[in-house]
Amino acid sequence: MNPIITDTDALGPVLSALHTAPFIAIDTEFLRESTYYPQLCLIQLATPDALWLIDPLANHLDLTPLWHALNDATQPIVFHAAEQDLELMHLASGTLPRQIHDTQIAASLLGLGEQMGYARLVLLLMDHDLDKSQSRTNWSMRPLTSAQCQYAADDVRFLRLIYPDLLSRLAQMGRGDWFDQECAGLNSPERFQPNDDRQWRRVRGQQRLNGGELAILQAIASWREQTARKQDLPRRWVLSDDLALELAVTPPKSAQTVQANRLWPKQRTMTEAENLFERMERARQMPTEQWPQAGRYSKPDPETASLLVLLQEIVQQVSQTETIAPSLLATTDDLLALIRHPDNPHRLTTGWRNEVIGARLKSLLP
Repeated sequence: MNPIITDTDALGPVLSALHTAPFIAIDTEFLRESTYYPQLCLIQLATPDALWLIDPLANHLDLTPLWHALNDATQPIVFHAAEQDLELMHLASGTLPRQIHDTQIAASLLGLGEQMGYARLVLLLMDHDLDKSQSRTNWSMRPLTSAQCQYAADDVRFLRLIYPDLLSRLAQMGRGDWFDQECAGLNSPERFQPNDDRQWRRVRGQQRLNGGELAILQAIASWREQTARKQDLPRRWVLSDDLALELAVTPPKSAQTVQANRLWPKQRTMTEAENLFERMERARQMPTEQWPQAGRYSKPDPETASLLVLLQEIVQQVSQTETIAPSLLATTDDLLALIRHPDNPHRLTTGWRNEVIGARLKSLLP
């Protein structure tokens, strides 16, 4: 069993080993059930020759040197489904590694599956069935059990083995450059900057609302996000999606009406109800040209819808011919953007997609 790093002195040899490694595989364990921000509970690192578990909850461990080492590394930092791990790193250090490689993206480029989970990929490539018994464990409890440590270690033990295999397969198919292009944007910190005015898109059911209702929902969702962030609570603990939709469709007449709603959480104060009501009132007075745009959720006109079906058929054909996940080739949003704004630059008309499918799709446009 790998020892757990719990103090800064023990971290020194790890950093030295990372500096000379050809790549670094990383995974994290965290909790988020009762907080807005993810609570980092364990860091798993591996190189081709070594593996470490690092305890961020240890009192005598300063992780600053580790974040510096990872963010300044010139070699690839390897993840599987990197988004949440990168969010944690960005929260902890304010920046991201220079070169990030995501094995889930590699699997999609190889046609192995869309959004393939780590366990399924390990089974496919290594013929090893990972233990899933600790998937719902409480990672903040100490001491960690041997079963927890084994489960956590396996997250990078096999990642360091499948990564070179995936790179080799990509090279054989001539898609190594595609992989680099897809991963290039993963280290953009802007991806993790809060954008409160777009939080209305997270509300389930918002696609049923019209422009004026969306303006009110935008104000509600923005207030919810800011409150959740300030109080470090899950956004739906602050205000449920059901209540957000209800308030947007049937705006209350006063803050007292907000607080009297059956869905208004008991822990929310009258001051909060007043603040929310004021924001909703300002949204009701918003000029129509400032209303949020439904964008991808807006129903296309018949001509656009017919063209969309044609382009989707082409995507499916190319997906089968090229052995690549169709959603990685082009999403519905990508196709609608191409139809509505064919002369604007976007990902279908740049990089490897333009060569594989973008130019063909654009040639079919009127």
